[in-house]
Order: sequence, then C-alpha cells, then structure tokens
Amino acid sequence: KFIKIKMNIILNSLGNTFKWKLLKSRRAAVTILSFIGLLLALVNSVSLSVVIVAMTNEVNKTLENGTVVLEREFQWDSKEQGLVLSAYYYGFLWTQLLGGMLASKFGGHIVFGIGNGLAACIMLLLPWMANLGIYYFVAGRIILGSLSGVVIPAVQEIFSKWAPIHERTTMLGIALSGTQSGSFTAFLLSGYFVQLLGWQSVFYISENSFLVQQEGTMYIAWARGQDDFDLVDSLNMDELHPKSKWCSNDAALAG
Repeated sequence: KFIKIKMNIILNSLGNTFKWKLLKSRRAAVTILSFIGLLLALVNSVSLSVVIVAMTNEVNKTLENGTVVLEREFQWDSKEQGLVLSAYYYGFLWTQLLGGMLASKFGGHIVFGIGNGLAACIMLLLPWMANLGIYYFVAGRIILGSLSGVVIPAVQEIFSKWAPIHERTTMLGIALSGTQSGSFTAFLLSGYFVQLLGWQSVFYISENSFLVQQEGTMYIAWARGQDDFDLVDSLNMDELHPKSKWCSNDAALAG
C-alpha cells in the first residue's frame, strides 16, 4: 500500500505538474538556442584559423605606375600569427570558474545572454582592431575569449534550473554538442565567406548571428521564466516530499 501510494504521487506529479514536455516547450527552445550559442562561440574561436590565411596571404597589387607586386595586407610572421591564434584561449581559460560563480549568483540565462551579446560587439570591432595593429587585435581576441569562457558554465547552470532530472542529460547533451558542431561549421563555411565576401565578412556574419541568438535566449528566458524555475525545482526536489505529513498508522495508509 505504501509503495502504491508513493508511485501514485510520482505519476501525478509527472502527469499534472508539467504543462509541457521537451518537444513542446520553452525548454526545447532554450536547448536549441544554447546549442546555437555554443556553436557560435566555437566558430569565433576556430574561424580565425582559416581567416588568418587570407589576412596574411600575398596578393597581386597594381601600383600607380602599372607595376604589379605581391603584397600582404598584414605583415605578420609565424610567431605573431601564433600569438594571434592563441590569444583567444588566454582569456577563455580563466573565466570558466568566474562564469560559474556569476551564473550561480545572477542566473545562467543572464550570464549566457550578456556574455554572447558582448562577444558579438567585440566580433564587430575585430577587423578595425586588426587595422590598428597586431597588439590591438590580440587584446580583442583575449577579451573575446574571456566573454566566451562564461558560456559553458552558464549553460550548465541554466539546465540545472530548467531541466527536470529525467530530461537533463538529453537537453545538456544536445546543447553541448554545439561545441563540436561549431568547429565543423567554422572550417566548412569560413573559406566560402572569405572567398566570396572578404575576410571581414566572417566577423560580421558571426556578430549578427550572435545578436539574433542572444536576443532569442534572453526573450525565452525572461518570458515567465520564474514560473518554469519554480515548477522544475518543485518537481526535482519536492515530488517525493509532500508538505503534508505522511500518516503513520496502518489504518490511514490502508484508506
């Protein structure tokens, strides 16, 4: 009898407390937007490996007297190119812990949205920084890495609040797969954009994609988000612990 009553409570919680399931919910939208956010973060990191070839490649340039010479837009040697490529990770590594702390205090959706939004602004400025000088560009890449570093801890905090236990692995797995997809997407598309629109286009397209994704995440998270947090917290923590006390006598249990 006791086990039967307990199972009925669990089933009622699952059947009545949920207003929506994974495929028909804001949780599905948050999962997809988190996937896109992580994908774009990795695109920002990896795409420069392709773009830097165009930035430092020798191209034909015609002088005023008609002479054709080979010239590189950025005169960076191999050591300087290595510095530019690695600068992102100098910022990315140290903000992992900070991102988790900020997400715990202010909410993962806020840290995720603001981090991606500011990263989009930095992406917009990177071509300008590159023209100012290599060290300005390196500084911009470090800042970009620092902002992207808070994204993964923020995503994990989001799903600790939004995802019930029985859906958490699925939702988080889908979201985190954006990191692998980002590397693939960067190598697949960056070369096409460089060839068709110039190397600057990679930064501008990533920036616009980031802004669209960030606005979507913030809208979804703020729209009745507290109701969802309360609902998921209640299901995860309280479905086996009703506020009313259990009856302690056999007669009451039998009834």
